[in-house]
Amino acid sequence: MVRLQRLVGVEGSDLGSDHGRWQVYRQAIERPEAFGLLHECVAGEDDPALASSVVVGVLGRVDRSERDAWVGALPPEFADFARRRAEEWGVLEDVLSGDYPGERVEEDSPNWSDWLQLKIVEESADPRVLGHLTTGGRTKRIRRLARESR
Repeated sequence: MVRLQRLVGVEGSDLGSDHGRWQVYRQAIERPEAFGLLHECVAGEDDPALASSVVVGVLGRVDRSERDAWVGALPPEFADFARRRAEEWGVLEDVLSGDYPGERVEEDSPNWSDWLQLKIVEESADPRVLGHLTTGGRTKRIRRLARESR
């Protein structure tokens, strides 16, 4: 952890406290060159909730092929949320690239989290997906944004 602290330039943080480690982790999440060392630190983190927060923060910044390793760094009882978020990042990437099968949108979208639906309406221009979310979005906000994005 001391090496990561030096690498990201947050040397005044108290590594004995969750708050101090979070300061270091927060900076490391923004620095891809720190990801190797960050992964080691997360795997050894004493606070599994803190480790989970770090992993969730990293998932959108790493390749799909690396996400399982990040989720695997968490204790099994703390991995469910991160695993779901990793899957959601994959769905988002598929929607944005046009690789998500249009016929699955209506079937799958009720299972998409508010977070995923919101990311899709903010970032996608796919008329099939946006059209469905104008009526099938989980919240009024998502439905409104989908209409405005079309």
